[in-house]
Amino acid sequence: MSEIFFDSFVSVLFALAQIFSIVIFAGFLVRKSVITQPQINALSQATVYVFLPALIFANILEKFRPENFPLWYLIPLIAICMVFVGIGVNSLFFVRKLKQKKNLLPLGSMQNAGYLVLPLGQLLYPNQFDEFSLYVFLFILGFNPVLWSVGKILISSNHEIEKQISWKDYISPPLVLTLISLFLVLSNMHIYVPKTLVQASGLLGAAAVPVATFVLGATLGTVKMRAVFSFYEITASLVTKFFILPLITLFIILITNLHKTNPLMADFFIIESSVAPATGIILMLRTYGGDSNKIGAMILVSYIFSSFATPMALALWKTFF
Repeated sequence: MSEIFFDSFVSVLFALAQIFSIVIFAGFLVRKSVITQPQINALSQATVYVFLPALIFANILEKFRPENFPLWYLIPLIAICMVFVGIGVNSLFFVRKLKQKKNLLPLGSMQNAGYLVLPLGQLLYPNQFDEFSLYVFLFILGFNPVLWSVGKILISSNHEIEKQISWKDYISPPLVLTLISLFLVLSNMHIYVPKTLVQASGLLGAAAVPVATFVLGATLGTVKMRAVFSFYEITASLVTKFFILPLITLFIILITNLHKTNPLMADFFIIESSVAPATGIILMLRTYGGDSNKIGAMILVSYIFSSFATPMALALWKTFF
């Protein structure tokens, strides 16, 4: 049992170390003024408006085949439910000041669903990675529209400046490309899209993950850890993200016997419920505005905490279930 725990823990820790090495390198370049703030902003906008939409478009048109997985829609629905359960749980900690604290809610509810989970799956399940990556892809189908609509509104909110929120505030390029791509595939119109266009989109989209990870590190590298958030605020986010959500996920897996009928999918949901906050949160702060110093500092703490919490969650799961 101890060997299973150790192997699982070390495997996840090693995968996370590869991602964090990019983050640390980017932060170092910023602190040494090799990379400037205008350059970070430009990279962030290029990712939100070009690289990420291109990645979404290419992945959906190339990989999504609903006929091969009849119950495919359940995974996107679970992703949406997981986000809103996280928002609901995190809201309970700030119920008396919810209006002022709503920009903190994504930290406890919106995870790094792809950038961290994909490399983890590739290292942990090399013989089942095609199936694992399909789960990641389907999860993101439900997760991305919520992240880039509700998440965008919450994270860029400013309680000091009240404004009327319109439907346009819920629209972003990643959301638009997700909906367009889904429509093309579900209507079978994707067969008329030139293959060259899809391949060109894939070429552009290949930059999304490394550039977004670099932007994350560059932004965290500018954070000044000088009492920019309270102990209560960060505790609420950490408890929601790394304790309550994994426990709820574990309970649902056990009562549905998913760990017996589909062990890989059960592992996948445990990982998704226990990874660090979404890189997209940083991209949205840089692109649409918000309290980047406070949120960035809290994300930095969350990523440090996740380097142990995520391996621990999966290791305990593999050991006892």
